[in-house]
Amino acid sequence: VWWIPLGLACLLRARETLEARWFAALGASLVGATVSCFYHGFFLATAVAVLALATIRPSRRLLAGYALTALLSVAVVVPVVHRFSTSWAPADEQRDDFRTWMSRRYELDTYRGAALDPVELFRPRDGAPDRQALSYTGGRYLGICAAVLALLGTLAAPRKAAPWLVLAVVGLLLACGTVLWWNGAVAAIGGGRVVLPLAVVNRALAWAAEPLNFPARFLVLPDIAVAVLGALATRWRAAALLVPVALVETAWGDLVPWPRHTTTLPTFTRPTLRPGAIADLTVFTRAAAPGTDKVGQSWIARIDRSEEHTSELQSPCNLVCRLLLEKK
Repeated sequence: VWWIPLGLACLLRARETLEARWFAALGASLVGATVSCFYHGFFLATAVAVLALATIRPSRRLLAGYALTALLSVAVVVPVVHRFSTSWAPADEQRDDFRTWMSRRYELDTYRGAALDPVELFRPRDGAPDRQALSYTGGRYLGICAAVLALLGTLAAPRKAAPWLVLAVVGLLLACGTVLWWNGAVAAIGGGRVVLPLAVVNRALAWAAEPLNFPARFLVLPDIAVAVLGALATRWRAAALLVPVALVETAWGDLVPWPRHTTTLPTFTRPTLRPGAIADLTVFTRAAAPGTDKVGQSWIARIDRSEEHTSELQSPCNLVCRLLLEKK
């Protein structure tokens, strides 16, 4: 996730100096974030777009720099995303054009653990959470002190704080998912659910790559924005005293208890191997050899993306298990 603050630092430096190398560095950060994880790349692209639009000014060098960034990133990201999206789709799938795809009615999927409930931002944990809650709902507690720091930063430097406030609002809105959850239940107004902007964004992403199944991860954007606003608040020395208090409060109220659990890998004993060579074990293939049936095509067509599928699993579906055996 460090790609996101790194990319934003490149953006700020590029806007300040208007040098091509910093715009190129921003494009490289976008590429690196997308290749490492589709979520991170999309989060960074969202943050860059919001901050760039919120601070746009009539400057040819600035606009040329943004065009250079877009050209460098799109030239690499589009082929990667295309390869990623087609690897998970059935080989015989007929994809509609974008306008037809967006105009169709579709069912909105929403899961309690995947989206942010705004109440969770200021409600500390109550009791020992279960394993699923620890896995999916940690890191949502913002805390009163952090919110106060953000407010003080806004008052200390309103013009510098304004773009980061916009980023925080956009991140919170997208983190709430496709429909609004409130206090543990789907909110309803006039007998219908409150549909949020991510429903349209996810529909478009499903056509180009894949939808964002865990929108609560958008909280990385308001978290970064609050950190910047808190730094602005330290212009007043008294506000700096609130920083350690905010850190302690966040650690105390978050769903994942402090100290964080660490994982210790077990000790493995080296097995005794017979003389051998490379064994190529193909799990399944997308294209069959000439003169044979299309092995795996119907199986692939029946695969649905589960709720637990995330973009960290960026491997093609023609997986090959390669076992290397050598004599010691």
